[in-house]
Amino acid sequence: MGSFAYSNKIIPAQANQFWFINKGHIAYASFMPKGELQIDSSRFATLKNQMMKYYENINQISPDLFLISIDNGFALYNPETKIEATSYKPKPIIQGVYNITKEIKAFTDSDEELSIPYSSNNIRIRFAIPWYSSRPVRFQYFLEGYSQDWSDWSEEYQKDFTNLRNRNYTFKVRAQLPDGTITDVTSLEFTVNPPWYLTWWALLIYFLLFAVCIHYGRKWYEHKLEKHRKILREKLSRQQEETLKKEMEARERQMVQLKNEQLEQELAGKNRELANSAMNIVYKNELLNTIHEELISLKDNDGKKLSNEHVKKISKIINEAYNDERDWNLFEKSFNEAHENFFKKLKKDYPALVPNDLKLCAYLRMNMNSKEIASLLNITTRGVEIRRYRLRKKLNIPTEKNLSEFLLEV
Repeated sequence: MGSFAYSNKIIPAQANQFWFINKGHIAYASFMPKGELQIDSSRFATLKNQMMKYYENINQISPDLFLISIDNGFALYNPETKIEATSYKPKPIIQGVYNITKEIKAFTDSDEELSIPYSSNNIRIRFAIPWYSSRPVRFQYFLEGYSQDWSDWSEEYQKDFTNLRNRNYTFKVRAQLPDGTITDVTSLEFTVNPPWYLTWWALLIYFLLFAVCIHYGRKWYEHKLEKHRKILREKLSRQQEETLKKEMEARERQMVQLKNEQLEQELAGKNRELANSAMNIVYKNELLNTIHEELISLKDNDGKKLSNEHVKKISKIINEAYNDERDWNLFEKSFNEAHENFFKKLKKDYPALVPNDLKLCAYLRMNMNSKEIASLLNITTRGVEIRRYRLRKKLNIPTEKNLSEFLLEV
């Protein structure tokens, strides 16, 4: 019996079968027909020191099933199960996936695909192995899509993963038993869903918003383009109007210039006519004066001078020719055509002027000399100077101002 000969507790099992408990070790003993005692303790090696000391208890709950009480639960034993201790290799189980504080229901035996919201992408995975041993079991894990390689062996039975990106993951875990045996790998596939702003409906909204932006952006661009075109059309219209206005102004200036040139030509022609008319009057008066002088010295056939009666009669005719207003009226008409409103303005501004003063003003404006004026007025050159002096006083012209220049400015 070995060490079990000093067992501290023996519990009856079935006929000729007993449970031996010695210092935390468990053995199942059977008395064979030939009186031999067969003790099986190897298959209970994992339960070493798992039972509560002094309160060890094993109950038969059915003809072929025993309930063994241990510290953290119980174990079931069926004597008819023929399993080699060395052939049994437990496999890790995944107990659950947690969002650190809030559990996400997920188990390895679930056929439903595990889907984790992006808002819960900080997870904790707990795992265990159905193996009882006094020595610790170590675990090694690997998260495809997150880890680069398998982790180091550790006695930790949980692992935290933070800030998982939206994608598919496969969590793998395996265990190393106290005897160095490495178990098969247990896998859990799960998916971290994309954030709400990357979901299909969010992308659809983005697409719709983009389409709306494109539509209204195009409308805005077309409106802006049309506005720009309108501005260009208005600018072009203004430029055309300005160009047309400038052309019209240029034409008007040209027409005014032509008209002024025409008026100047007409004025020059009228001035020439005035000058010719005045010279004709001067010539006529000089001729009359010569005739009058010749008349005085004229003699009859007998060599006698003409009588005073005949001389006076002819002199009267000559004087009437001198003072003929028809020449002046014709001259005045031509002068008014060439110098519009000249006499009217003089009469308005200087009402004290008499007709002879107006004649003198006209002759001076034509820049005629005193001799020519004397012949026109039938007076002496001295008389012209006296009239010029009197005219300056009537016009109130300063002494430094030239009389002819003053009359040209009227």
